Amino acid sequence: QTYQTTILPKLLQIILNAKEKISQQLETYKTFLQEQNAQMNLTRLDKDDIIWSKYFWQSIMVYHLVDFSTVKTVLDVGSGSGIPGFIINNNVNTQNKNNKNIKLTVIEASHKKCEFLEKLAKLLHLVNVEIICKRVEQTSKKHQFDLVTAKAVAPVEIILELLAPFAKSDGLVVVPKGINYLKEVKDLNQELKQLSAKLLVVDHLVDDQIDFFTIYAKKTGKTNPKYPRDYKKIIKGFDYEK
Repeated sequence: QTYQTTILPKLLQIILNAKEKISQQLETYKTFLQEQNAQMNLTRLDKDDIIWSKYFWQSIMVYHLVDFSTVKTVLDVGSGSGIPGFIINNNVNTQNKNNKNIKLTVIEASHKKCEFLEKLAKLLHLVNVEIICKRVEQTSKKHQFDLVTAKAVAPVEIILELLAPFAKSDGLVVVPKGINYLKEVKDLNQELKQLSAKLLVVDHLVDDQIDFFTIYAKKTGKTNPKYPRDYKKIIKGFDYEK
């Protein structure tokens, strides 16, 4: 496996550039999230510092290796409160001098969260955003996206099976993970091979307060149509069918 370590200060300019461009929109985002969360219970992470650090800035930092000039379509699976998809859309489109906005598709199974995301997209005046309210295994958008990602809250094997089938051939699959990543993966290369993908790099982002990994994989062809399996079948075991 290929690893690299990125020390957080190297990314400070990325954060500063984003902060200058979109800080006001993010403040609006934060306030609306907190207001709606009080009514809808969207997330338990609703304190100011947590929203800025774990939601907003991490959603910019972990994608620092992506060349967004080549990305036209992004899929965010299980976006919940809009992370990371809405931040990617807002940041990239705001800083895009050529005004060639990326198209963001969000797949979210929770109806109340989809309702929140619809309201948020209007509030932030986000363009080219499609919100699909169903489970990702039940959608028909396989092999359509340049970049597929999710704020991973499940083991890597599950996340990869849910994401990889929706990336185009040569598309990217990007999975941010915490330090438990090392305990979850037995053979990442084998997992990706089963999904017609290969590992590019595992980026270890670290400083005094942050320590997490981001898996970057590239599709090598179309994934077997049996993937993703029904979620109940996936969680029964992480070994792939031959």
